[in-house]
Amino acid sequence: KCMAMHTDLQTFCLRYDLSCLLQNTVQTQRCLEASICVGDRAPLSLEYNALYLRRYAKYEQIIADKLLHQPQNLFMNDVKHQLDKLFAIDFHYIYEKWLQDKAQSLPLLCEKYLDVLSTNSLSKSLDWPAIQNCFERANDALDLMP
Repeated sequence: KCMAMHTDLQTFCLRYDLSCLLQNTVQTQRCLEASICVGDRAPLSLEYNALYLRRYAKYEQIIADKLLHQPQNLFMNDVKHQLDKLFAIDFHYIYEKWLQDKAQSLPLLCEKYLDVLSTNSLSKSLDWPAIQNCFERANDALDLMP
């Protein structure tokens, strides 16, 4: 079914006085930089003149890091082993965020940085007190591997 109410970007921006978003200007840049929605602790990130959802900016950075730092002999012998090595989970991002605010919800952090969705059966079967204990005992990101 089609949605009864369809609003295009231009109409939306005009209706909510956000017309500056339709232009790539210095004024737009300043508005975004001054916004409480953009910044280090905000959901949006302004990088290289582009506005990102912070979560996806991190994902893009992780993928770029993986692609830029590939092993020289990728796909030589054991493809599965090489792919596992290339796309191994990097606990540095989640560990840094946890260190910034240790009171935040670990399930939400895991959902954000490890794609462990709180609504799926895997998340419900995880031992969250043990995971909390692991974070509390960790001295660095590598201690989270177990």
